[in-house]
Amino acid sequence: MALGVRLRKGTLLIALVLLIGLGTGSASGATERLEEVSSFSFDYRGVDLAWDGEYLWATDPNEDKIYKLDTSGNVLSSFDSPNVVPRGITWDGEHLWVNSSSRRRIYEIDTSGNVISSFTTIDAHYDGLAWDGEHLWNNETIELPDLKIVEYDTTGNVVSSFDFTPSSGMTWDGEYLWVAASDGIYKLDTSGNVISSFDPPSAYPSGLAWDGEHLWVSDVVEGRIYQLRVTTDNEAQFSLNVSLDPPEGGSVTLDPPGGTYPEGTVVTLTAAPAENYGFAGWSGDASGTSSTITVTMDSDKSVTAHFVKVGEPEGEGVPLSWIAAGAGAVIALLAVLLYLKRLRE
Repeated sequence: MALGVRLRKGTLLIALVLLIGLGTGSASGATERLEEVSSFSFDYRGVDLAWDGEYLWATDPNEDKIYKLDTSGNVLSSFDSPNVVPRGITWDGEHLWVNSSSRRRIYEIDTSGNVISSFTTIDAHYDGLAWDGEHLWNNETIELPDLKIVEYDTTGNVVSSFDFTPSSGMTWDGEYLWVAASDGIYKLDTSGNVISSFDPPSAYPSGLAWDGEHLWVSDVVEGRIYQLRVTTDNEAQFSLNVSLDPPEGGSVTLDPPGGTYPEGTVVTLTAAPAENYGFAGWSGDASGTSSTITVTMDSDKSVTAHFVKVGEPEGEGVPLSWIAAGAGAVIALLAVLLYLKRLRE
């Protein structure tokens, strides 16, 4: 694209050019944006993140630990880092890689923390580390105040580098690098050109990971991790309207939440009956009696979840007024029979 930006710290002119480029959106002309799908608190902060195909990994330099967690934020395991002050982390399909500013090294480790290999970097580095399927990308200083993102092979040979603003987390989406900086999140090509820029979900974005569909962002200050969807302004969006019958009968949760989705999104609906109610089924653009169903968003859709009182027939039932009238008639009949009996005596 026209903006082949290479930013040096303290260079105002280039910074202004970069800011102009941020408003141009993606290379295709469509402005991309990030939409929150979910988030959870993470007490150990997570300076950088990695995705191994099923789970997230997070570094905690304060405690010198690495954590494995599920997509709900539950810590599944942790181990001591093999180096001092682990910062950036990434996954190569088999092993984790972790960098250390204090030792100026990048370590290849297994999922228990055992060191497989390591190499020395050019200089001290910041937080981010990414794997592009062949090489590693690392944030570091070469000669202050110059800050660079450096591409290494797995033995430590420098393949390429480019100047970029001070940044933290970094990840690879299969085509582009994503970098978290103090003023936003950037999508870059491998020469450092800005493809798109985004407002972060919180004030202090740090770690980044790409799971093949979503971008995960950690905030080291507020201790939270966000799952984000990348959409474009010209992407078809469809709404999902959910009604409850009766309204007090229960609730329905949507996964992913929101109610408005890009075309092709598969939404999971789960019905939860209220107390003294049971789930009866779906109608509208969904059917069946299973409490959990999926809907593919290829148009605007409306779905109704039906609930019934537990123990009552599915029809309207017998009105209370009818029951009261019947009871009164029985009592009156008994009184007449008793009166007639007394006359005969």
